[in-house]
Amino acid sequence: MTSPQSPDTSPQRKSAPSGSSKRRKVIILIVSCVALLALLSYVCRERDPEMGMLLGKLGGKASDAIGINDAGMVVGHWRGEDGSQRAFLWTQETGMQDIGTLGRIFSGSVTVTGINNTGMIVGNSYTNNGEAHIFLWTQEAGMQDIDTLGSDYSDATAINDAGMVVGSFITKDDEKHAFWWTQESGMQSFGIPDTEHIRPQVINKAGVAAGALSTKQGKRRSFIWTRESGGQVIDAPGANSSYVCGINDAGKVVGSKSDIPDGNENAFIWDQEGGMRTLGTLGGDYSHAIAINDAGMVVGFSATKSGKDRAFTWTQEGGMQNLGALGYDHSRAVAINESGQIVGYVWNDPPFWIRTLYWAHQKINLPSKYLPDRRGVHENSEAALWTMPVEKKSE
Repeated sequence: MTSPQSPDTSPQRKSAPSGSSKRRKVIILIVSCVALLALLSYVCRERDPEMGMLLGKLGGKASDAIGINDAGMVVGHWRGEDGSQRAFLWTQETGMQDIGTLGRIFSGSVTVTGINNTGMIVGNSYTNNGEAHIFLWTQEAGMQDIDTLGSDYSDATAINDAGMVVGSFITKDDEKHAFWWTQESGMQSFGIPDTEHIRPQVINKAGVAAGALSTKQGKRRSFIWTRESGGQVIDAPGANSSYVCGINDAGKVVGSKSDIPDGNENAFIWDQEGGMRTLGTLGGDYSHAIAINDAGMVVGFSATKSGKDRAFTWTQEGGMQNLGALGYDHSRAVAINESGQIVGYVWNDPPFWIRTLYWAHQKINLPSKYLPDRRGVHENSEAALWTMPVEKKSE
């Protein structure tokens, strides 16, 4: 009789994993790490409000928005697949529509700078002979060329509800002048004593213009100007330079100044009674105020603690509020109407290796999409619109 066999308790040698098994484990590990990083990024990211919408790109590569009127009509730029920069008008009913050119189509061929409450749009466009001329656009007449006093280059920067346009032009002798224009008076140049290189940037309903200039001492300062009283340089205590970007009908102006000694640019608000006041930041090193409405709401952009640009709105009561970036890395707000509708644009960071090369080697000639400016379409930006409720003041 054979006795039953006892179980084999000797150590068993495990078979070596196959190559495919190793690869599966590596893939699982990589996927797990990526998922963990994504989760951490979601948990730790800035919790910005998302109260806006993207306006599209008109079938091209990119778009931005630079102006909005009280009817909610938005103007801005779009970049075609061929690299040409064009201008658009957007409404809730029609979406984006191209507003045309004065001739040539190429990169930067059309720049739109303002829209008033009657729907008149101004900017500049290159003609077929290569000259940059001011245009006035209306729904009825389309784009019209404005007289430039014999200048090869002229630039309209703003228009008010009365149809008064301000801007600058360069004469045949290479002299730079500021101007105001109306349909009745044509183009008239103006200056401010003891200053040079005057560039009006904005104008309100009363015809008060504001912008930047250089003093005879080489300092860059802000100014306000009227046809009746002439110009006044705005003092900027403790600042290397200042420039105005927005004005409301009460004469309050907003802009940015480079503070001494750090040199960082900070948003400010100014009026005749209170002088210049700094608005702060969203936690980063700089901020820029671009526009203000009659309710005193200011919009612009600021750096955050993480180094991202974020569109903001500011009020005297609530301070500076982050508007978010609508799913993109960065955002900037550049205009606001009386209903609290705000327009601007959003864009993403370039790939990590491009950023590394740029910061390590400042002289690298990167494409424009990696170096966004304050007002101008970039290859990867998209026009955006935010809405902030405005409390109606009791009469």
